[in-house]
Amino acid sequence: VEARIAAPIGLSATVEGGADLSALDPFLDGATLAGPARLDLRVGYSPSGLRIEGGVVVENARVSLEELQLVATDLGGELRFDGERVGLEAKAAVGEGKLRLHGGMQLGPALVGPAELTLEADRVPIHYPPGFRGRASGALTLAGDAGRYRLGGTVNLNQSYFTGQLDARAQALDRLAWQLAALDGGLLNQVSLDVRLRLAEPLRVRNSRIQLDAEGTVQA
Repeated sequence: VEARIAAPIGLSATVEGGADLSALDPFLDGATLAGPARLDLRVGYSPSGLRIEGGVVVENARVSLEELQLVATDLGGELRFDGERVGLEAKAAVGEGKLRLHGGMQLGPALVGPAELTLEADRVPIHYPPGFRGRASGALTLAGDAGRYRLGGTVNLNQSYFTGQLDARAQALDRLAWQLAALDGGLLNQVSLDVRLRLAEPLRVRNSRIQLDAEGTVQA
């Protein structure tokens, strides 16, 4: 690492070697990572901006999202940095289903900039919210400029069942918690939704209060 602390301020660094993704766990909320990563990065910062060149390669990694009850295995992919742009290509298995994430983002003064990222799912098992199970297939694309992102696409649900019990009071508290969390701001509040959730097969609701099959499409 070399740094200039007098004007003009500058920084250059080289990072090479291997690491385990679990080193990122303290910085993640509700997610755990495991698996090897190979790093070959050259980082530069000057008054004109941030530049990163090189890449990060991951093979046979694992990602767990606790709240969504989702575990992705056989994760492999690469982050490729080319000056002021970063490209991503990754694949993983979720049970018998598959996930693929690809696209890129322009680095800006706040790191995140114009982006276009696409997540493709093929029969991925879903276990959220509690009491629900099904399989999701489709594609979602996050695109736009910093502060004005749009998440759009269509997701088809198959083999969907909901067996959870309905508790009006608990649901009201969940809505209140979500509304309070939204006040904290953050990246998610910069994203507008244009997502179609289509019931490719009837959603079967079975609990002590309701016995029904639902069909249709939900637009968020």
